[in-house]
Amino acid sequence: MYVDTSYRPWVDYVVLGKWAEEWWAQGKLDHAVYFKYSLKCRKGHESRKRDLEAVLRDEREASVDAEIAKRKAQLAALLYPFRKLPLVEQWKKQYLLVQPRYRLLLLHADSRAGKTSFAESLFGNPFVVTVEDAPFLDLKGFDRAAHDGIVLDNVNSFAQVRKWRAVLQARNTKTKGAQSQTQMYSFPKSKVAPGRCRRCASRASL
Repeated sequence: MYVDTSYRPWVDYVVLGKWAEEWWAQGKLDHAVYFKYSLKCRKGHESRKRDLEAVLRDEREASVDAEIAKRKAQLAALLYPFRKLPLVEQWKKQYLLVQPRYRLLLLHADSRAGKTSFAESLFGNPFVVTVEDAPFLDLKGFDRAAHDGIVLDNVNSFAQVRKWRAVLQARNTKTKGAQSQTQMYSFPKSKVAPGRCRRCASRASL
């Protein structure tokens, strides 16, 4: 920033925090300088700091998402088209009918066989959960308006699927998105129709 004055900010006059906010919003200040000015303004710094941290966090997240999308497009060019498997096609047809519950699809094959990629190819925008040895099913990021299916990746045992069947093959009601082992913490209820587009992809154990 360039100035032409004999008045010194924070010495000869008070600098208002809203000025720094406006400069930052207009892109005239980078994040580091904005934080420095906000701190010197003092009043309202806590609120501005929260805004800055939120912007930094979301910008990092957007950068990661962009990199993942770029790499996904590059990897897609290396893959052969998946074959249509009769059992999978038969399983997909069940969703054309209204039923109390729907069957899950469990994929069993060796590691690096392409199970997860195949499962993701069955959807336009699936919600992918890496399970491993997780004691509870974490669906807090699932958004029915954005996702058209759920893929459970690296499920290590059938016991996990049986334990979560109340959610994966839910009745026509609201269910918990996830909860802790002690039930002390739980995520907001997710509005999920009964068994709507549930898929499970896993490692060789399933």
